[in-house]
Amino acid sequence: MANKSTKLLFFVCVLITLFLFSWTANAFLIIQPCYIGDEAGCTCECDSCEDCTNALNSTSCKNIKLQKNISISSETCINNPENFNNKTFDCQGHTIEGNGSGSDYGIYLNGKSGNMIKNCVVTHFTYGIYLDNTSFCNLTNNKIIKNIFKGIAVNSSNNIIIKNNEFYENMLVLVYSNYTTIQDNLFNKGEIILSVSGHNTIKSNTVVYSR
Repeated sequence: MANKSTKLLFFVCVLITLFLFSWTANAFLIIQPCYIGDEAGCTCECDSCEDCTNALNSTSCKNIKLQKNISISSETCINNPENFNNKTFDCQGHTIEGNGSGSDYGIYLNGKSGNMIKNCVVTHFTYGIYLDNTSFCNLTNNKIIKNIFKGIAVNSSNNIIIKNNEFYENMLVLVYSNYTTIQDNLFNKGEIILSVSGHNTIKSNTVVYSR
């Protein structure tokens, strides 16, 4: 009987060890796994820049939800995850905060398409959100606050929707970008700047005080 108990205890310890190793390896939490044809599935949760980047890069995650505020020092938080295409990153009202110095990005995408970034508070980076060579992305319900250089920058990108965002002491800049919709945003001490960009739609935005 003692041998059986010892073996059972050993087996349980092995399972716990494997679980903890798997948790450490993945870091982010898979809430709902992917099923073929299930566009609403593949939900994952994350609580750090590294974990969210890994989740956005994972084929096991389509809808990624931030679970708490993030504060990061002197580096980019979400730095162009390779597989960040046709996914939703939902901060659920949580803040991604830099330290207000250096050259960094809150969220940086290059060569990506089909993504939605929503409900994020992005503050104190050089660039809050930067889209480069990106298409068919939707930025909605975000708060962009006191980033050093640009709040949202869109460069060489097309078919972007920027809607229902709030800019505080930050600007929105489009350069070499076309077919973008800028609608129902609030600019408080902020502004919209377009350079060498055409066929864009700008409507129903509110400017409280433009610097």
